[in-house]
Amino acid sequence: TQTSYSPEIYYRLLIPTLMPTYEKVLYFDGDMLALTDVAELYHSTNLENNLIASSRDYAGLCHCYKDGDERRSYREDFLGLKNVDDYILSGMLVINVLEFNKLVTHDKLMEIAEYIDWRQHDQDILNVICEDRILLIDGAWDYLQDFGWTNYLPAWLKQEYDETAKNVKIAHFAGQRKP
Repeated sequence: TQTSYSPEIYYRLLIPTLMPTYEKVLYFDGDMLALTDVAELYHSTNLENNLIASSRDYAGLCHCYKDGDERRSYREDFLGLKNVDDYILSGMLVINVLEFNKLVTHDKLMEIAEYIDWRQHDQDILNVICEDRILLIDGAWDYLQDFGWTNYLPAWLKQEYDETAKNVKIAHFAGQRKP
């Protein structure tokens, strides 16, 4: 387990339990800067029966394509994900509260969080339990600046990432890169 994470990262898992009367909820990490009105994200995201909406984890995906990096095998073998290219970030979420609460209870989420040694904690949990019900949205809503790591991405993912940089809607300063 990475010790750089605080227990508070699991709080976002409690949103459906704490806000059960809402249809959907927007969640943003505290290290994000909105460059546009986030109401657009709320109103334009039609979740239908998906549990959450978010964008691809381009930063993490680069490691899945880097020789010698174990992240792909962790995501495929340990997490059991069918398509690692669809692994999402949890820093920005549109949560379908009603559908989420039908699938999993607060107690089950806490059990899952406590008894498995997750590398990316709540983010891994959301990718696993929501896998077939995640709506991928434009990475411009959770943009992480490229520091050279996207060179490992296959051309189609690199092009998709580069498109997000043209119209950043929310800048995410994840990790040590803070303004």
